[in-house]
Amino acid sequence: MPGKPKSAKFKSAEIAYEADDVEEAIRLFKEIALDEPEAYREISFIYKHCPELPSAQDESEKYFQIYIERIESLSVKDPYYKFVLGTMLEYGDGLKADPQRAFDLICQAAEDDEADAQEHLSFLYESGQCGVEPDEQMSRYWLRRAIAHNHPDALYREAAILLSNKTLKQGDAVARAKALLSRAASLGNWRAQGLLDTL
Repeated sequence: MPGKPKSAKFKSAEIAYEADDVEEAIRLFKEIALDEPEAYREISFIYKHCPELPSAQDESEKYFQIYIERIESLSVKDPYYKFVLGTMLEYGDGLKADPQRAFDLICQAAEDDEADAQEHLSFLYESGQCGVEPDEQMSRYWLRRAIAHNHPDALYREAAILLSNKTLKQGDAVARAKALLSRAASLGNWRAQGLLDTL
C-alpha cells in the first residue's frame, strides 16, 4: 500500500539501516518518530532483528507498544491512521485480531476519502476476507473511488480486470489497460510494470 509519503530523514534512516549502521538508523528514526509514527515500528523492527543490541527484545517490545499507542491516538482524527489501525486489527498485527472492528475502521476511513482504505475495502468486498460478504458491486464502487485518487494498486487491479474480461472488445480493453498500467507503474506499482512488459 502506498501510505503517507516518507520524509528525507526517514529515507536516510532506511539507508543507514541497509548499510548496517543500526545506531545511526535508530538515532534518525527517533528524531522523526513523533511526526512519522512508522519510525517507532522501524525502531522496533531493528531491535527485533539485531539481538546484539543492548536490551534488544525489551526495546523492540517497548517501541512497538509506543507505535500502537500512537496509531490509536492518531486514528481518532486522521483517516489514514484509522485505516492503519483497521489493518492491524484485521491481521492481528501487534493487537488481538478483531475482524468486525477492523472492517468498521476501514469503512470509516474509506468514507472519509482515504484512498488506501478505499482500495483495501474494495479488495475485502472482492475476496470476502475480514468476515465481509463478497459483493462485486461494492468492490467496484470502492475501487472506482480509489482510482479517482490515482491509487496505484487500484489502477493495477482495474487494468487486470479489463484484461481478464472476455466480453470487452480486446483492442479497446488492452489500450485502456495499458494506460492504467502506465499510470500505476509511474506511481511505483512494480506489478503494473511487469504486466505492462507482457503486453
